[in-house]
Amino acid sequence: CALTQESYTVPCGITSIGNYAFYNCNFLTSITLPDGLTGIGEQAFGSCKSLVSIVIPDSVSTIGDWAFTECCSLMSVVLPDSLTSIGRETFSWCTSLTSISLPDSVTSLGYRAFIGCDSLAGITFPSSLTSIDGLAFYNCSSLTSVTLPDGLTSIGEKAFSDCSSLTSITLPDGLTSIEEQAFSNCKSLTSITLPDTLTDIEGNPFVGCSQLAQIQVSPDHPTLAVINGVLFSKAEKKLICYPCALTQESYTVPNGVTSIEDGAFIGCRFLKSITLPDS
Repeated sequence: CALTQESYTVPCGITSIGNYAFYNCNFLTSITLPDGLTGIGEQAFGSCKSLVSIVIPDSVSTIGDWAFTECCSLMSVVLPDSLTSIGRETFSWCTSLTSISLPDSVTSLGYRAFIGCDSLAGITFPSSLTSIDGLAFYNCSSLTSVTLPDGLTSIGEKAFSDCSSLTSITLPDGLTSIEEQAFSNCKSLTSITLPDTLTDIEGNPFVGCSQLAQIQVSPDHPTLAVINGVLFSKAEKKLICYPCALTQESYTVPNGVTSIEDGAFIGCRFLKSITLPDS
């Protein structure tokens, strides 16, 4: 860690970088990796606080968890076409990272993969992506628009929570699962359309979305329904989400509803009275 040179070239012939190999090497601003490198270990470049950019060669197939965590000066990353997953907290708290393009080979984004990347304003999702784990983009407060690929089937708990600038998100046909509070506190989100393939919603995914005024589902949706702007299960037995930006002061839950989902009315600041049914 105390070597003061600002750049380093990993020698040709090196095939792997071990766990914590460059951890906390704060003098390094650039590192050149060789062709033929196949693996990068856990925390390999963690807390390299002066590292500005890195190109990962196409020979690399695995990048360990936390590999670039807290690289707070990192602005540019080129990922290899051979990579299939972004692991747990791989780029967590990379607060200078403004954009990233995920290669077409990536199928999953790990838990907290980009948490705290509050300068991240653009991300390109590949068509190969099938899952986004919990808190993957938590507090990515510069994200304004997200288009998710058609192959995506699940979005984890709080995956986009506290993305306070997010005004638009396109959910793909094929999405089957949204976990609890996936979009909580997205305070700029005004409307969202849920695809017909969505069958599993845990809790209210839109807790604290203070500008959310419209949730849309098709009349033929197999499991969900919207009645007077409020999201219900198709059979109208469960009230899932009352959008925070609905301005009416009173609301009567329809007769026949038997349960109200976790967080269903959180942050509904306009409501003064709610009437609950005997059912």
